[in-house]
Amino acid sequence: MITIIVPDQYTNIQSAINAIPVGEQGEVYIKEGTYILPRISGQTYQVLARTKIKIRGDGIGRTILKRNSVVGENSDLNMIGSPTNIPVEDFIIENLTLDGNYTTLYY
Repeated sequence: MITIIVPDQYTNIQSAINAIPVGEQGEVYIKEGTYILPRISGQTYQVLARTKIKIRGDGIGRTILKRNSVVGENSDLNMIGSPTNIPVEDFIIENLTLDGNYTTLYY
């Protein structure tokens, strides 16, 4: 199994997932910290899931993935999903916190 460490090897979670060859089992280990998920152009998801991938954090409340959105904008933006018409199996997320609250507010 391939293990990729964020942020040591990749600063972007999606880039770490993409670095694991398709069809191979892999783990993206995310060190303690808060990570704002970037928007993926043309997608309604911020992280695209893939078969046989595990995303593992450094602990609940210690590794935090936050939704990147502005109140009133992209309300259909989801944190994690799969590309249209592509089935995903054996995708695991563990030992981290998903924060779906907005990260930016209008003033």
